[in-house]
Amino acid sequence: QPTQFLLGLAITMLTCLCLIGSVVYQKKSRGRMVTRIQTKTEQFLHRIRPLYYSKTLLWGLIGVGMLVHTAQYLFSRSLHIDEAALALNILNRSFAGLLQPLDNNQAAPLGFLLIERALVQLFGDSEYVLRLVPFLSAIFSILVFSWLARAYLRPAAVPVALGLFVLSEPLIYFSSTVKQYSSDVLIALLLYAVIQDLQAKELTI
Repeated sequence: QPTQFLLGLAITMLTCLCLIGSVVYQKKSRGRMVTRIQTKTEQFLHRIRPLYYSKTLLWGLIGVGMLVHTAQYLFSRSLHIDEAALALNILNRSFAGLLQPLDNNQAAPLGFLLIERALVQLFGDSEYVLRLVPFLSAIFSILVFSWLARAYLRPAAVPVALGLFVLSEPLIYFSSTVKQYSSDVLIALLLYAVIQDLQAKELTI
């Protein structure tokens, strides 16, 4: 698949990022450097420290995540059996019919089914249309997770957490799958953001 090269490259970058992050977060040693290599390493870390904590790196990770997800979406592989079973319910039923138990041992949230059905009626029944909701959910999930990471994690942990999220293979795979899993992730992140915001405020009756 075209995403394998991008994913492999991104994972390599993420591994380097994790190693750098673990070192950058540590306090500088007060002892004398005993070797020339240690001195060079300290100088290198001192130079990249501003970049590691910058918004440029965060937006770069967001961009990489969106690129990988988009490549997976545009590849437009054939529907697998589970996708096809759910897609048949979406294509062959009316809006009212989707309120009834689904065929082929399928289950999905009602909101997801209704939105999928509306998109099919508006834009047709191609794989791109059927996978549009999962794809957009994955893209918005990256943005929401980025906000949550910056709000609730230590600065040194944010790039690592965001990198792990945007390069998660299951999240990338299901972002182009006719199932509700990507939208589940987005809703969970939004609920967490709302709950944390409410807990931070004094609620009055």
